[in-house]
Amino acid sequence: MSFMKLSEIDWFFQVDMGFDEYEILYPDVPRQPLENSVDSGIYAMMFVEYWKSPRTVLRNIFESSDIKNRRMKIANDLMFLPENSRMKSRVIEYGT
Repeated sequence: MSFMKLSEIDWFFQVDMGFDEYEILYPDVPRQPLENSVDSGIYAMMFVEYWKSPRTVLRNIFESSDIKNRRMKIANDLMFLPENSRMKSRVIEYGT
């Protein structure tokens, strides 16, 4: 087994990657209302799911009013995964 010398490792950390030359992009996204401090994870998941390129306008894909339904969809998807075999009856029989 060969190991790298410390001087060889230092070389990797000293390489200029030119990050100063990259443009910073702030995509146009739906804003989370200030009174809603609990759904930031849902917003982040939707941003990652739908943002495909800098030309993607997320405001045209979803709105803040969609978050409640999306939260329910995620909960249902998790509850009804085939691997989740516990207490589905509580959800299926709720309100009957």
